[in-house]
Amino acid sequence: LKKLTPKIKLAVPSDFRQAIKEENSQKDNFFQFTSRDMSLYHAGTSLSRINLKIANRIGENLLINAEKLATIAALLGAEYPDKPLDKAWRQLLCNQHHDSITGTHNEISYVDLMIAYRESLELAYGVLNDSLKYINKAANLKIIGQEIPIRIFNSLSWDRKDICYVRVNFPNECFSFEIRDSSGKNISYQIISEEK
Repeated sequence: LKKLTPKIKLAVPSDFRQAIKEENSQKDNFFQFTSRDMSLYHAGTSLSRINLKIANRIGENLLINAEKLATIAALLGAEYPDKPLDKAWRQLLCNQHHDSITGTHNEISYVDLMIAYRESLELAYGVLNDSLKYINKAANLKIIGQEIPIRIFNSLSWDRKDICYVRVNFPNECFSFEIRDSSGKNISYQIISEEK
């Protein structure tokens, strides 16, 4: 090892820290500090950019649900939205490249990736909403009296007991109401906000 150029020295982490201290002892600034994202000075270190992972997971789940409901709507007569789904999946999958999803890139690349995720989510939401509207219209529920039908879609293959948030527009002033399931059983509810 003594004959190699550059010189190589085998050491432990404490030796490394000591060498850095000695090398920088004569300088005013021991280390360069940053107040924002360190990637401007120390590219690829100490970053994970969790927002990328969150956007990716939301996109995957949303696109799967959009595809399921678009298929049901297509079976009922709607045109299958292959172009927006294809573009949304391409945007999402392109962002899953190992240099992207890890978050070890600069600020400009991060913004570009988040814009691509946003476009993917907007396309998926569009497909999902259009499919739900079509399915809802095709269901053609018989309304009795002043009933207001509320449909809840479950895209999973098992029963769920999740909390649902629903916005209801009453045609006339309403002082009391009840919510019932398809078998007539009362469902408990809570009013979160009210607009007159």
